[in-house]
Amino acid sequence: MSHQLILLDGSAFLFRAYFSTLSQNLTNDDGFPTGAMFGVINAIKHLQRKYPQAKLIAIFDAKGKNHRHELYPQYKAHRKPADEELVMQIEPLYEIIRAMGFHFMCVPGVEADDVIATLSRCADENKLKTIIASGDKDLMQLVSDNITQLNMKGDLYDQAGVVEKMGVRPDQILDLLALTGDSADNIPGVPSVGPKTAIKWLDQFGGIEDIKTNADQINGKVGEKLRDSFELLDLSYQLVQLKFDVDLPCDILTEEPGPDNAKLASLFQQYGFSMWFKQLNITNESPALKSAVQVTTEPLVDVVENVPSNDFMADYSQTLVLDNQTFETLVQRLEKSPAFVFDLETTSLDYMNAQIVGWVFLVDKDSFYVPVAHDYLDAPKQLNFADVLEKLRPILENSTIHKIGQNLKYDTHVLANYDLSLKGISDDTMVKSYCLNSVATRHNMDDLAQHYLNYQTIHFADVAGKGKKQITFNQVGLEQAFPYACEDVIVTQELNQVLDSDLAQYPKLAKLYQTLEIPLIEVLVRMERNGVELDVSALNIQQIDIAAQMKDIESQAFELAGDAFNLESPKQIQQILFSEDGLGLEAKKKTPK
Repeated sequence: MSHQLILLDGSAFLFRAYFSTLSQNLTNDDGFPTGAMFGVINAIKHLQRKYPQAKLIAIFDAKGKNHRHELYPQYKAHRKPADEELVMQIEPLYEIIRAMGFHFMCVPGVEADDVIATLSRCADENKLKTIIASGDKDLMQLVSDNITQLNMKGDLYDQAGVVEKMGVRPDQILDLLALTGDSADNIPGVPSVGPKTAIKWLDQFGGIEDIKTNADQINGKVGEKLRDSFELLDLSYQLVQLKFDVDLPCDILTEEPGPDNAKLASLFQQYGFSMWFKQLNITNESPALKSAVQVTTEPLVDVVENVPSNDFMADYSQTLVLDNQTFETLVQRLEKSPAFVFDLETTSLDYMNAQIVGWVFLVDKDSFYVPVAHDYLDAPKQLNFADVLEKLRPILENSTIHKIGQNLKYDTHVLANYDLSLKGISDDTMVKSYCLNSVATRHNMDDLAQHYLNYQTIHFADVAGKGKKQITFNQVGLEQAFPYACEDVIVTQELNQVLDSDLAQYPKLAKLYQTLEIPLIEVLVRMERNGVELDVSALNIQQIDIAAQMKDIESQAFELAGDAFNLESPKQIQQILFSEDGLGLEAKKKTPK
């Protein structure tokens, strides 16, 4: 299906981008925060690449209250005011979106969801294949033959997908949410009614009015709460219900203003988005565009060559990448290489909070360290973090280019913090070592290098210190960080070759490694990041079954004993089993040594 229109839930993307980049403290040279702007623009560019033929409209919530607050003053009342650093980025983001050539909509007194609903109705009536880019389950009620919903994880839902995800059809989403409420928006719903109960009622009776008509058939406390909550249910229905009559011109769906590259170049330069600035190719543009920005060139920084004395280390070159020309050359090599060794240097072992300090690569016999966030006093100028990230993104997300590493699950987690999905993992030396020797307790690089290569690595404590005096990697000087980082990928390559040779001797184990252990990395990452959904109803049923079994066993014990007693009392059990008044069993005596 060729999509013609994308309706972007801008507010949802804005908040997600802000919090996902908050720990990075992204700013321009003047210290102005840019993380939320970067995240939203990056998402828009991703949608452009994925759906190049589709027009895009970005819709944002307007300031202040709307008709839902008039219906229910507590609507969204529990939400805290937005952080000042987020608020500062909103108007500049709007300006950039307009300059990119997209329609931008923020209707006073109207929520973004209602604008999206009205536009989607127009699109549906005009048979426009449309994507609603949002993770908001409220908007699933809009999915139709022509409308699909794309969440922020990249999952695309058609009508069948909505049923699979939510348990009801798109036209039943409104009823479902009215029954269950929505804690995110402070919508009450019916007390004690969760999705499973609501779905059961919808399947059994039909819509909300049918459920109310047949409420007397619903027994127990939940039925009583339903009958006591008709007014609350009607209110929740009104709060969840989307408006389709916002006064909007439908011709906005087929018209596009077009980009203002001169304005866009100026904004990209102002907020430090140099990578996107360069992509505008201003040298081929008009004199007006050239005059809109200041083009500067920086001298190239020296390439550092560092060759340790160890035998196998001497076979590899090491390059510190501090200039754009060397980095561009590296990118070209990575793009053309069928496989490379990859590692990240970060600020923490806690992958959910770790920040990237530098990127490390090995292509053939050449290793490269690309520092981006060493911030100690007098640290040399490094490449722009966002530029490097965007240049490497298509390479790291390309599954046809194989990646080799040590504990790549960690690196995959860290990259996911930047909305980058590492694809193409072909070898992991830690996993390979575990397959060969699962009883070993240590599979870290230092120990593996000592065991398999008889090589003493540079330890983290050697460059960062120990105990209370230990510093994070961003504070480590480049003269120490650089050889440490390059050694990581070189040793990984050497280990991979040795372990590969060992694993080849066990074909079944090698097959297990490739078909189970390597694919499992991505699965474990998803589980660790998102958790595992539990079927609470099934657990409750199991609890009831086990309790019934225990009760039955308890009754059997009482019957054998001839009287009730405390099964948790060792003294009473002893009396029942071994006393003459009880079962009179003979206790086993320990054999003397």
